[in-house]
Amino acid sequence: MRGNGLYENRKLLYNLKRRFGQRIEIKKVTGRNVNVRTGKVITAYETLIVKKAVVLPEMQDRIFSYHLAFIAANRNFTYGGLFDESKRTVLIDLKDIAKDKTIIIDDRVLFKGNYWDVKNIVLLDDNTGMVLTIEHVGVVNDE
Repeated sequence: MRGNGLYENRKLLYNLKRRFGQRIEIKKVTGRNVNVRTGKVITAYETLIVKKAVVLPEMQDRIFSYHLAFIAANRNFTYGGLFDESKRTVLIDLKDIAKDKTIIIDDRVLFKGNYWDVKNIVLLDDNTGMVLTIEHVGVVNDE
């Protein structure tokens, strides 16, 4: 995209950030170690702070999951469970992130005390910004 279209995109992104921008933290995985005695995986994170990210409202979907052991034993007799999955969409201006930092699928987002896993990343035209799809993670203990 050239000229006026790029200007309009940047102006729109700026206005969205100004009106709806919220602070988020992106936790980037820098390393993982396994405690040989307990078997617990200890993950080391680096934190990137985005002061003005546009966080869209939460979307919830109800998902039915089958248990594969019952499906293999008898196709007419299946068990499964319903659970709710929460997702959000986040719009980030690439000017708010250092040039040497990148966001990948393994990263985690901290927003209002809740952790969210990055599930999808879409770059906007001419690298003006990115759209993240994030999924809610249950209880997470940082150590």
